Amino acid sequence: MSIEYRLRKIEVKFALRTSEQGFSLQELMVVIAIIGIIVGISFLTWDVLYSRIVLRQEIYKLNNAIRLAYKDAVSGDMYVGIAINVSEGRNSNYLIYVEKDGEMGYQEGSDEVISMYYFPTSVVVKSVGGFINKSIVISPMGILIGKFNSDVYPGYAHVELGVKHVSGYLRISRIGELKDTIKQR
Repeated sequence: MSIEYRLRKIEVKFALRTSEQGFSLQELMVVIAIIGIIVGISFLTWDVLYSRIVLRQEIYKLNNAIRLAYKDAVSGDMYVGIAINVSEGRNSNYLIYVEKDGEMGYQEGSDEVISMYYFPTSVVVKSVGGFINKSIVISPMGILIGKFNSDVYPGYAHVELGVKHVSGYLRISRIGELKDTIKQR
């Protein structure tokens, strides 16, 4: 092999290496655009997922509050109520109280509040149905006293909560059975 042939071979290898060493501006812009699309879709998905998580937590907390009130009523031989206070702003709450005046609805001053919980500002109470004066009272025998004629779920009382574009219902039967449903609009 001659020296010229070896030098040409080295030159060809060097020329191939230098031409394949980088990306063009067009290739970089395409990759950045694809990454931007993927990030945008993931943010939208995260928003829906986060809304569902917050809503599920609030329905779970309300469900547990009703179960604890049920246990208090049966074990303490007293009437215990759950009142949902819906406000126009985002400051809705619910409270658990001992029914003392026999009115079957929360009366400030005459009924004893056991605990009060405010919904986070992101959660909106959309509707309450099948309650008496926005309250359900649990008797010492474990029977729930209310109208239980919800427009949304006949035979149940319900509370509808919403976070952005996700809504959820907590249905309550006369015997204390609780069911929840989460829907995306």
